[in-house]
Amino acid sequence: MHSALFLALVGAYQAAYADTATCDVNGFCTPALRTIYDKLSPPLDSNGNTNTSGNVVTVHNTPTGKEIFVVGALRQDHTAVDNNQVIINNGNIDEIYGGYSAGGNTTDNKVIINGGTINDVIKGGISGGNGNATKNIVTINGGTIANRVYGGFSYFYNATR
Repeated sequence: MHSALFLALVGAYQAAYADTATCDVNGFCTPALRTIYDKLSPPLDSNGNTNTSGNVVTVHNTPTGKEIFVVGALRQDHTAVDNNQVIINNGNIDEIYGGYSAGGNTTDNKVIINGGTINDVIKGGISGGNGNATKNIVTINGGTIANRVYGGFSYFYNATR
């Protein structure tokens, strides 16, 4: 009984801290994009980080005259990121990362492309330092991809399925 209650509380706690970001069919984004080239991500803290797990970013269209970098989770430190998702239905997008950690592991992050134009790289999960990229997935159902696609990418360690 106690372990079931504990697991239910942990699940509720994690769900309460998952964040979202969207651009609607008219290109209005929440949170709002500030510049011509901007990052669409869940809300950032004062250190430029998002929550680490359970974030969902959905792009139905992008604002006219803007190219955006879309990221499901962003950590500028060695914190691992996992179970984040980016869904692109339409729009003009520069780069996409399902999950990014400057030095930690990235695991089970997903990017789903249903339409739109992606001008640069797509990475399901990326570790910029001493972390592994494991079980990150990119699914392409439609759209135009102008550059490279990586399920997982690690600068110094392993990228595996």
